[in-house]
Amino acid sequence: MVDKAQFLRVQKLIEPNRGKKNGGRNEQGYNVFQGLTFCPYCGGKVYLKPYEAGHRLYCFNKYHDKSCDAPRIPYAICQDAVLDQCERIRPERILPTKDAHTKLCKALRKQVDGTTALLEERKEDAAKANNLALKHEGTKRGDYWDAEAVKFEAEQGELEQELKELVEKLHRAESVQRNFATWQTDIATLKTELHNPVVRRRLNDHLGQFIDRIEVFAKGLPERYDGDDFRDYVEAGLDGKHTRQDEEERLVNWVCAQQRTKAGAFLRVHFKVSDERRQRDLELWDKAMNHYIDVVPKDSLAGHPAINDSLWERFKIQSKKRVRRKNG
Repeated sequence: MVDKAQFLRVQKLIEPNRGKKNGGRNEQGYNVFQGLTFCPYCGGKVYLKPYEAGHRLYCFNKYHDKSCDAPRIPYAICQDAVLDQCERIRPERILPTKDAHTKLCKALRKQVDGTTALLEERKEDAAKANNLALKHEGTKRGDYWDAEAVKFEAEQGELEQELKELVEKLHRAESVQRNFATWQTDIATLKTELHNPVVRRRLNDHLGQFIDRIEVFAKGLPERYDGDDFRDYVEAGLDGKHTRQDEEERLVNWVCAQQRTKAGAFLRVHFKVSDERRQRDLELWDKAMNHYIDVVPKDSLAGHPAINDSLWERFKIQSKKRVRRKNG
């Protein structure tokens, strides 16, 4: 039989303590962009802050001295955009090695065994307490055992839920172990492992190795965008579905306007560049080159959004709202 102290020791084998210093779900441990994000409008740092509706990235200067008007932006869509679109990310350098994963599976099996043993103990304790409560019903002793039975049954319910989660976790880990090579190079798998604070810290370290900074364009492009190349892109993407010239023109103008609002939010990932590369740029182009990519969160109108029925529907809804406001 495994006692509670031994069970807790086993539990520590698979996850670090969930405190601030160990990178739990707080501003320091949760943000994989920690130390990398900046505001392109004022140059201030961009931090993570939890809200009821979810974590948000926000410009420090907006809330410190009101010198910036950049809006908050959902953290989750930014994280997904960078992971999905930045090809320099190497999951195999972040996810555990095969030996480490084998140890993880072994620790999980021990934890499942320990929790199973504790659950059996609580079932026995609850049954004994209920029998004693019935035996001494109507007395103080009966009331005491009745309260104990309630306590044991509550603990039993918690352990059953914990065991269910552990079994699911072990199943996922063992499935991964059977196809480790594929798992270790899979961005989708990396996302599923980001609940682990150790993996989040390793991802933050990995990003810092090749990313100089990430500019968070929370309200889209800071300068006016004339839309000439987008106009050509729209015409190429219409594919005969929408032929009215005035509608096409309004769509282009609307998208270009939206790209200078939070509807056109995106992130600009600047990469670190060696002195040798900078010198080569100067020799080839007579100027220092920018080395970055723009990553666009889901549903953002930044860049060249897909010309599809969803975009047209979105455009028409906004157009109707503008007409109603105008006629107001």
